[in-house]
Amino acid sequence: YGILSEVFSFSVKNEVKRGAFYKDNKIILRHPLLSNEEIILAKDIALKGLHNMENVMASVITALELGIDLESIKQTLKRFSGLHHRVEFVDEINGVKFYNDSKGTNVGATEKALAGFNDKVVLILGGRDKGGDYTFLNDEIRRIVKKIIAIGEAKDKIYQQLKDIIPVIKEESFESAIRTAYKNAEEGEIVLLSPACSSFDMFSSYVERGNKFVEIVKKMKEEFSGKD
Repeated sequence: YGILSEVFSFSVKNEVKRGAFYKDNKIILRHPLLSNEEIILAKDIALKGLHNMENVMASVITALELGIDLESIKQTLKRFSGLHHRVEFVDEINGVKFYNDSKGTNVGATEKALAGFNDKVVLILGGRDKGGDYTFLNDEIRRIVKKIIAIGEAKDKIYQQLKDIIPVIKEESFESAIRTAYKNAEEGEIVLLSPACSSFDMFSSYVERGNKFVEIVKKMKEEFSGKD
């Protein structure tokens, strides 16, 4: 079509000469509109999850091309928490942060969610099994997961596949799983709902499951805020 276009690259695996890449928990920008190489720390980005770092890099490059200044971009990244049920920050109780990734209905999605964190995680895993191999999560579990709370129809399979590399606690109800996760987390750590399973054993959809998670966390905050 005779269109002349500039090409920018972004990657979570490799350095790029022109664009953005993710390395050592930071986004590194190399763009002709910037006088120097610029860095955005992952901890200063509200969105979590490795897949979201890809989205952020693409958005930052586009915003720069549209003439938006870098400081405004950084401030937006601090505030924008993304779509509901997709590694969504819910609340904080006594230094423990809760994230809702109910949309993470397969092991690949859960692996990417975990890859976006650097603080220790208590992971709520389970639901209706979709035939996934939970050992796919082993590398991220060894890196960052403190304990797994297993729920739903898949809890026995999760226990059998992961019990030799991480403590796995099986819970019968969704609320008891969230409460147990909180009890096993310390200040500065994270409770992450990223089930790697469908919701249909307990809920009508991942949306209902995520909304219930938010509801229970808000209730717990009223109970436990200011208490050890």
